[in-house]
Amino acid sequence: MTKLKVKGNFNLALSELKSDKNNVVSYLYKDLPTFDGPLKDCVFTIKDVFATNDAPTQASSKILENFQPSYNAYPVELLINAGAKKVAKVHSDELALGGTGLHSAYGIVKNPKDKSKQSGGSSSGSVASFSKNISFALGSDTGDSVRLPASFNGVVGFKPSYGAISRYGMFAYASSLDTVAYFTHNVHDAYELAKVLYQVDKRDFTNVEVKLSENNKAKKPKSVLALDVSKYCEKYVADSYTKLLEELKKQNVDIKLVEPNLDVLRSVRATYKIISFSEASSNLANLTGVAFGNREKGSSW
Repeated sequence: MTKLKVKGNFNLALSELKSDKNNVVSYLYKDLPTFDGPLKDCVFTIKDVFATNDAPTQASSKILENFQPSYNAYPVELLINAGAKKVAKVHSDELALGGTGLHSAYGIVKNPKDKSKQSGGSSSGSVASFSKNISFALGSDTGDSVRLPASFNGVVGFKPSYGAISRYGMFAYASSLDTVAYFTHNVHDAYELAKVLYQVDKRDFTNVEVKLSENNKAKKPKSVLALDVSKYCEKYVADSYTKLLEELKKQNVDIKLVEPNLDVLRSVRATYKIISFSEASSNLANLTGVAFGNREKGSSW
């Protein structure tokens, strides 16, 4: 039986979200009975790029304002069937494009720990509303849309291997990179959620079967490869990195420093943009106001 360490509290989470002044909330749910299952009454939020049959899915864009799907995205369906309780749909960078939280059509989502700082994105609303009263937050990660905001806010952000979780019903950005991902309060809960979400779905042709081992007890490594990047980082980052390596050495872990290939590192971002922006221009070409998007009533001819 799956058991998350943090279940959350629906009423307290709802109260927090009702008083939201950080442009996070897209839609609030009522407290309804849930199914019996491994995630019974675990409270979660949904990034507003997942189709839901009971609430609009707008992807934080005015062109999809009030767009109402007729079905649930498969990851949402799996979570509901496992007994999880949805409390809200939350905003992101528009159409999931962005890494800052600055680009939602419904307002900037700031870092809740320091309003002068970025929340990170594109899953900005997911992380900015992620409190102890919320068990986990469903998001998406194409480049680093869960991992980056997780690092900015001190929570666990997990991007599974590509294809491990069906993307059926998740609005596409860059199809060769898009991945269902999520935030949790600890690594244990990230693993337990994977047990629920790693399911085969023939509607997503990139989805593959991934079997999880039950023997997942942490083992201390004998040696660790570490990139020698301290000289390229700001001092506070370098100090924290050095502190981590020193702590591992104290625990008799052999540290092997490896000089990074700067040419490769410098090309990663440019390569990502070439791929993702090209695919986005194709995927989003259907937002014409015909099949999808707003339509204005005009003169008949």
